[in-house]
Amino acid sequence: MVCEKCGKRPATVKYTQIINGRKSSLNICSACASQESIFDNFGSLLSFREREEKEHGQCPCCHMTLSEFLRSGRMGCGECYSTFRNHADAMLKKIHGTSKHISEDSKPVKEEVKEPKSEIELLREKLANAIAEENFEEAASLRDIIREKEGK
Repeated sequence: MVCEKCGKRPATVKYTQIINGRKSSLNICSACASQESIFDNFGSLLSFREREEKEHGQCPCCHMTLSEFLRSGRMGCGECYSTFRNHADAMLKKIHGTSKHISEDSKPVKEEVKEPKSEIELLREKLANAIAEENFEEAASLRDIIREKEGK
């Protein structure tokens, strides 16, 4: 296979890049690969920071790149929110289902529907009050009434 860039030398390097789910491949010779700064002399992958900055942008304030943000999930500074807004919105929607903050105060409050208390519950409250007031005769009377009603 011939190098797809220069068309002269045999392709020895297959360079594949996936960006936003789109895959692109390029078969190039080692000379073109070194010119493109894809590989250094030892054949290891070099940083794609410059290419990434051109394609996806970089925060003008802290110089964070999009891949750094996506990898860490954290912004570098306040300006990153403007720079990477679209990507941050997509990430938040994926995690939380929305990119808008909803505070506890703005959530609708569900009113509890209280069922009317039964006669026994009312008697138990009166019993507790009688005991708290140390009115033991009334408490004993209420206790007997509650036992009688529970027995039915």
